[in-house]
Amino acid sequence: MSFGYQWRRCDASGGACVGISGASSSSYAVVAGDVGSTLRAVVTASNGGGSASATSAQTAVVVAGSSSMTFSIVAAGDDGDLTVAGPAASGYPPGTVPAVNTSGTVLTAGRRLAFGDYEVLVPLMRFATSGLPDGATIPSATLKIYVTKETDADDRSLTAEWVDGASTWPIDAGDFTLVGSGSALAGSDITGLDVGAVNSFALAGLSSVSSTGWTGLRFHVSGGQPTGDNYVQMAAFGNANPVAQLVVTYTTG
Repeated sequence: MSFGYQWRRCDASGGACVGISGASSSSYAVVAGDVGSTLRAVVTASNGGGSASATSAQTAVVVAGSSSMTFSIVAAGDDGDLTVAGPAASGYPPGTVPAVNTSGTVLTAGRRLAFGDYEVLVPLMRFATSGLPDGATIPSATLKIYVTKETDADDRSLTAEWVDGASTWPIDAGDFTLVGSGSALAGSDITGLDVGAVNSFALAGLSSVSSTGWTGLRFHVSGGQPTGDNYVQMAAFGNANPVAQLVVTYTTG
């Protein structure tokens, strides 16, 4: 399978989009002509059976005095999740070897007690951020994910931590952790997430955004032993809904 990209310049609400000449790679550096506009990427996947396209959510409005770049998940191996599961009668946390899934169309962050089993699900994703200028100052970064489903029996939050997007990949059982640091996202109440839409999260710890390689994130549902079902399901690479994006605002000089 091969992938093609076309960036489009849109109005402030993400409409009236026009293709940007020459903007056909997986990342795009904003220019003066983008100020006041938002940006979208159209990704086209092709194989012997044909082709299909999906359009990303729009970025924030481009502001004068700074630049931004939007990075999308570009391959199936760049996101996935790990699961440990076992009968509730055996205690918490489950003691099984983490099962790795990198081929599904959804990612799940969860801390679940459901159907007589405990499950802890931990997703990871990474972005190729080497297009950022060396030495750039990053005042803000926003993660955009499309939430497909959620449930929140124990009033939990979605958290995220930075991971090394080079050494952590390919995802394997050793990348599972039971508890996250929240270094990127201290917590966003699951009940407050907008299901069936793109949700935006302002990130912290921005020194972890790499300008020379990959930037990775690992997600958790907060808290310890659950008394009910708590999870967030989000669109993975290959889902018909918008793929995850990392929008980085930066200045130079």
